[in-house]
Amino acid sequence: MEKNKDLFYTNLIYFIIMVIFVCVRICTAMNVFSFLGVYQELILTIFTQVGILLVFPLMFFSKLNNSNYKITIKKYNFRKINFKSVIISILIGLIVFILNIFISSFFSFILTLLGYSYGTGVGVVTQATWGNFFLSLFLVAFLPAVCEEFTHRGLLLYGYKKLGIKKAVILSGLLFGLLHLNIGQFFYATIIGIILAIITFYSRSIFPAMIIHFINNGLNVYIDFAKARGYVGGDFYSVITSFATTGNLFVNIVFVCLLLLFLLSALVYLIGILLRTNAQQSIVNYAQNMTLLAMREEVLKDTPHETKKEPINLPLIIFKNSQKNSVSLKIPYEALGFYVDPIIKPTKLDKLFYYASIILGSLITLFTFIWGIL
Repeated sequence: MEKNKDLFYTNLIYFIIMVIFVCVRICTAMNVFSFLGVYQELILTIFTQVGILLVFPLMFFSKLNNSNYKITIKKYNFRKINFKSVIISILIGLIVFILNIFISSFFSFILTLLGYSYGTGVGVVTQATWGNFFLSLFLVAFLPAVCEEFTHRGLLLYGYKKLGIKKAVILSGLLFGLLHLNIGQFFYATIIGIILAIITFYSRSIFPAMIIHFINNGLNVYIDFAKARGYVGGDFYSVITSFATTGNLFVNIVFVCLLLLFLLSALVYLIGILLRTNAQQSIVNYAQNMTLLAMREEVLKDTPHETKKEPINLPLIIFKNSQKNSVSLKIPYEALGFYVDPIIKPTKLDKLFYYASIILGSLITLFTFIWGIL
């Protein structure tokens, strides 16, 4: 149990989060919060995002591990990224936004064939004023980008990484989809969650995922605002719909397939750049740290205990002056952005609250599907 305590704590915390989200959803459907009036959605959004997805896991996880908040935040991959990584993250955000349209449209079509009807959602902003636009941008784009990523690409990825990268990516993505508690959002949220988890692992930082999440949600906010104000981009969705429903069907399908292939290729390419950028910077940092430690050991005859980790032999090929030289460096894989500690086998107790979260989230999601048909 001691060895898997982070996994157990992660599942426990997330189950509590899931329970609170379900309770809020049920209470909202029963008009329990109607006394809040026009501020209902504003207050509930801040409560669930900041209070439940940010403050609660930060405080509870730190308390359970008897550590301070700074240590917990560091564990959750809050590492600085350079300007190049920011630009790449913005570009990935644009690609994810377009891919999200295709993914959501595809599953919406499938659900509609099954008899599901989409309800009319109530947005945070009801009037197309600049004040409401920035308020909506804050509530719909900024807060979810920070708070939802903190829980799913911070808490969950840290807790699940000892299960292996593949499992951590898939499990965190699945829970991200289920937490939306809506069949209409489940499929694309799960896929986007998996993509963001991969990016977080490759970049060794949660900030690219936050930027991508903000770009995706922020563009949706802007398009709604632009449509109401008659600005550029307001007819974005209607143009896509018109293209898909008019003209030669075969030509449209071929064009969409080619576009998807291009977008996926660009996505893989940009993620690869993130990985290389992170690896190069990590090698530089590692070399600098090892140099300082070697000087300290030589001069002071002292080596800090935390640096005494057995490294892994990694062959590095260097090309210089058109000559191929091979040297062997001892660099831990973690320095390159990969987690390679031994994969653990979780106990039944470790998995108890994870399965509870899956069951609870699945029941509510399934209920929204049944309710949408009835």
